[in-house]
Amino acid sequence: MRPDTIDLSLDHPTQDVAVVTAAGVVDAATVGRLDELLAPRLSCAVSMVVLDVSRVHFLGITAVQSILAASRRMRARGGRFCLVGHPHCVERALRAANFAGQVERYSTVDEALDSHTGMLAGR
Repeated sequence: MRPDTIDLSLDHPTQDVAVVTAAGVVDAATVGRLDELLAPRLSCAVSMVVLDVSRVHFLGITAVQSILAASRRMRARGGRFCLVGHPHCVERALRAANFAGQVERYSTVDEALDSHTGMLAGR
């Protein structure tokens, strides 16, 4: 992978959960690809979308705005949107955008999935 590109993957560990993994650069030039992958998951039957940014090495403000919009869209339809990973560049971008507390955060995908299983068991 070139240093100025994004690598994306999609997994469905359960029928109602989608995990999107992003690696590389997520900025104005690449966020459209992320949006294209996220959009169908935000409007389908999944109850939780997990975005793993643990391998992102640059997160631009357009990406932060996109993530926040995705989170709001999932919450508006009663779903959950979680952000996984704490690379320094991601933390810095989220702080700069006053993003703290606006989306669920987890250190690992497994933690996010466990939280979902726990919530479903509590219903």
